[in-house]
Amino acid sequence: MATCNGKESWLLQTLSQPLSLSAHCKLESVDNQQTHAVYRLSDGARHFAVKLIQSINLSMNSREEQFALQQILANKGIAPQPLFLDQEKGIWVEQWSELPYWAHKHPVEHVLALALTRIHSTTIDQCVPTLDLKAEWLHYIDLANLRNNSKVMHTFNALQPLLNCHADRAYSVLCHHDLSMAHVATDEAGAILDWEYGAIGNRYFDIAAAVSANALSRQQQIVVAQKYAKLNGLSGQYVLKMIADFEPAVYFTSRLWEAARNELLGSLQSTLPL
Repeated sequence: MATCNGKESWLLQTLSQPLSLSAHCKLESVDNQQTHAVYRLSDGARHFAVKLIQSINLSMNSREEQFALQQILANKGIAPQPLFLDQEKGIWVEQWSELPYWAHKHPVEHVLALALTRIHSTTIDQCVPTLDLKAEWLHYIDLANLRNNSKVMHTFNALQPLLNCHADRAYSVLCHHDLSMAHVATDEAGAILDWEYGAIGNRYFDIAAAVSANALSRQQQIVVAQKYAKLNGLSGQYVLKMIADFEPAVYFTSRLWEAARNELLGSLQSTLPL
């Protein structure tokens, strides 16, 4: 095996038997802005993505549930095949997919509309998690100790009519809930990466979340709405309206997630406005 530092040596020793690694395997750190530290592990013609997952799991789905969901999605051809999970050691291994989103040949609006359509049109027969936004918000609120924060709870209550209004199952599809361009692979398989928050959910919340994750301008939002609508037989104006309707819910979710993460990491409670 190639010369490497202590952490890399530990990883190779841990994965040697599960992945049947040869003495010629190579591990290299991937320079990206992912939440988790990511390595590319190469062994001959085989290539793996090795992720050091944080002990803190903010998702309401356990790592085992995330692994099982990605196995289902990999069989559908929409996600990399997960190969190994050691939750105690914080190691996740999946089939390698090319990551650099800047290598996409098409504009971000085109890529996102196609990726969202591909995700939302994927049908799954097996039982998979369903996103309950109200429960997720309360989960984050409790993790961040914000039950007594009147401003937070006021926003929580104010957004309930939006959730109730769009609770119809007709809106429910497979969603990613964190679709930044960095999660859309650029290889021929075109896999969608990082399904940590994947679940059945509202398609318009998912689109609004993707718009927010990629900091799209108003004009870019219009293009995404039009392209997505055309691909899915919908009205572009209606899709754009729904993106705007769900924007406050996406923002609230993001702020709560940050507050919960900061609390669990032992940081000062987030002062971002809610």
